[in-house]
Amino acid sequence: MTAEPLPPRPNPIEIARVSFRASFRLALVVALAACRAPAVALGAPTASDQLLESLAARFGPHDRDARFDALRPRFAKSALVPSKLFHDDSAWTSTNGNTRTLVLVGHGTPGRYSLV
Repeated sequence: MTAEPLPPRPNPIEIARVSFRASFRLALVVALAACRAPAVALGAPTASDQLLESLAARFGPHDRDARFDALRPRFAKSALVPSKLFHDDSAWTSTNGNTRTLVLVGHGTPGRYSLV
């Protein structure tokens, strides 16, 4: 029993050719239209100023507790393989069976954000 050859593949049919520039313009228009509602919801410039100031305060200069500074690289190294850090009790605030908890508290101070 020999296998029959497959029938020849038909030539592809070109439906429409769209240039990169045209597709980029379309994507830009869609993105700008999608951003209109949140921009209108912010209202006056003072509301948007408050939003940007709060984001700057939250993600701007910050202080970290020395313990958290020591743990941060270990968590980063174990992000894809958490079992390396799972059984290390010094990395967690509390452990209970198969549950591990790390509690961080953050608070704002004038011009800085502190993680303890």
